[in-house]
Amino acid sequence: MSVKVALASTDGKVVNEHFGRARNFLIFDVSKSGFEFVKRVEVEPACDGGSHEVAAFARIADALSGTKAVFAAKIGEGAAAYFESRGFSVFESPCPIRPLLEKVVKDNLIPELQ
Repeated sequence: MSVKVALASTDGKVVNEHFGRARNFLIFDVSKSGFEFVKRVEVEPACDGGSHEVAAFARIADALSGTKAVFAAKIGEGAAAYFESRGFSVFESPCPIRPLLEKVVKDNLIPELQ
């Protein structure tokens, strides 16, 4: 079994973007045997000058449909709660992508991988 995850990154190497400012999410397919890059999804950032609307969260959730988890360098409580209510696992993980995904696989951090 495998699941898709979304990572907020500006450079494709590090999860380095705050969720609210993210314009790109890298989608990876993750399984117990490893992971591979699938595609990049462009979104309109949820943060509009410091304010957030549920409609912005909904647009991003729809754009990331089919993924089971969202990783960002930072994510506010409101965004995290919204995404968790939509069935996503949410992680603040400001770190390099490869070791992060290796840890996700090794430690079964996403329930659907178990």
